[in-house]
Amino acid sequence: MKKFLLSLATVMTVGFAANAEAVTDVLDNATVIGNEKLSSYTAFTYTGNSGAEYSLFCAGSNNSIQLRTSNSNEGIIVTKSAGTVASVSLKFVSNTTTPRAVNVYASNTAYTAISELFAADANLVTTFNYDGNPETVFTYDFEAEYAYIGLRSNNAALYLAEVSITWNTEGGSTTPGGDDNGDDNGDDNGDDNGDDNGDDNGDDNGDVEVFELNVNDAQNIQGTYNAETPAEGSSNGQAARYQPLESFELGDFNLTFTTTGTTKPAYYYSMSTAATQQATVRIYVGSSFTITAPEGVNMTKIEFTGSNIGSGVVLTPNNGTMTSENNAVWNGSTNALTISTSGSWRFSALKITTGEGSGDVPSAPTTEVIFQGLTTTLDDWTIDNVTLPADLTYVWIWDAAYNCAKASAYNQQAYAAESYLISPVIDLTEAEAPSLRFEQALNYLRQDNREDCINVVLREENGSWENAEVSVWPAGADWNFVTSTVDLAAYAGKKMQIGFQYSSNDTNASTWEVKNVTVSALAAVKNVVVEEDGEAVYYNLNGVRVNNPERGIFVKVVNGKATKVVL
Repeated sequence: MKKFLLSLATVMTVGFAANAEAVTDVLDNATVIGNEKLSSYTAFTYTGNSGAEYSLFCAGSNNSIQLRTSNSNEGIIVTKSAGTVASVSLKFVSNTTTPRAVNVYASNTAYTAISELFAADANLVTTFNYDGNPETVFTYDFEAEYAYIGLRSNNAALYLAEVSITWNTEGGSTTPGGDDNGDDNGDDNGDDNGDDNGDDNGDDNGDVEVFELNVNDAQNIQGTYNAETPAEGSSNGQAARYQPLESFELGDFNLTFTTTGTTKPAYYYSMSTAATQQATVRIYVGSSFTITAPEGVNMTKIEFTGSNIGSGVVLTPNNGTMTSENNAVWNGSTNALTISTSGSWRFSALKITTGEGSGDVPSAPTTEVIFQGLTTTLDDWTIDNVTLPADLTYVWIWDAAYNCAKASAYNQQAYAAESYLISPVIDLTEAEAPSLRFEQALNYLRQDNREDCINVVLREENGSWENAEVSVWPAGADWNFVTSTVDLAAYAGKKMQIGFQYSSNDTNASTWEVKNVTVSALAAVKNVVVEEDGEAVYYNLNGVRVNNPERGIFVKVVNGKATKVVL
């Protein structure tokens, strides 16, 4: 293999931790209303120190923010996010009678109207019940990541002395080991590892080369540039960044970014005042990025230095295997690798291994899409309502607002129901190693087990349903979508259907959302190296040679003939 990277600054830094800036917005009568007494309910907008924008419909009696529930337009919502919400706290004014309570809702989609807080499927995260003591500070710390919240009265009129919302903004610097001072870890580890691993391996193993790349060295960055916002007053400011980020070059490798999510991929610099300057690439739910090597070069391993991976986030490559952790590792063989994420993740450096020994790496197989569904409508999916209460007209429906199929048996109360959303027949008669991929979110799971409420089921055409083994399930208490996969190898050579089974009872009716269903299979493996001496050589379906194959599907090459075998 031609040596294609003549010189590259090696600044590999180990153990990065991204420190988000915490900024608190305080909403009270003085800052929002500016008038101690306001008996009529009025619409207000307010921009906090964090940059978050709030919409309120409230009154101002008793030197307070006054809320009530007589109409569905009274409350507080965030219409522009400042990052992710760390916590919310509030205090009541003594004029509030008991019992009174404030509901807190959260979402990863911007609120556009306060009436959304009164919807049956609004995502309630906590309720603050007033105890009659105006000195009590009620606080809720968020464990899940949400970009928007809303508050409304739970019952009748009440008076709030102040509402404090703390944000984890995106302005924090990224430093080794989470230490703001930086120390010397970046220089020491980067230079040593670069000299030892990169140059030595390349010389010793012929075509194998290792390149240690730091995001700081990005060139030709394409995207929308946002200048740094300096710290001022109680605001910590926000670092300069390219957001949305489209692409950049790192040595002779090219990275491109796409997203269907609300929060766009970004290239963040450190704040100019930070002791250590370390840029990070940040990707969020619905995002994907592609790393492309020079023409004719295969990447066989990529090791990321990452941070801030969200709970339950899955990193999914379009081929090969990958771990879903801060310092994720990918293994496979391809010239161009696409990685998608079901949530937030950052990386600041990556080590790429190319080639494979004496150049005997076949081109990686590509995948071909056999079936797609639930992208814009229910299409030709069918609904089988096994149990549909008389008070409900449907369980499954297409939700155009959120572009997904949604199942719920809640209408002012929970109902016992069972309903299947069933795909058309999918032809896998010519498929090699087929697999299912889809996105799902689940809320209001409450006390029941997940398997008692939702399941993915599979069947041969005209056969019986069988439960599928799904790679990851959503938490069940929010609207965060996760990307899930199912191995369909048992249905290769057959025609089959996919079913999404929803169940509920009269005490618990969760809401399940499903979208972007894709069934793919491997295309033909090409350019497998041929052994002419009669000895059988095996490759996995990612095109990587396997010395001692055990169970699975492999490409067997002997005397110039390549065949796929199951061991």
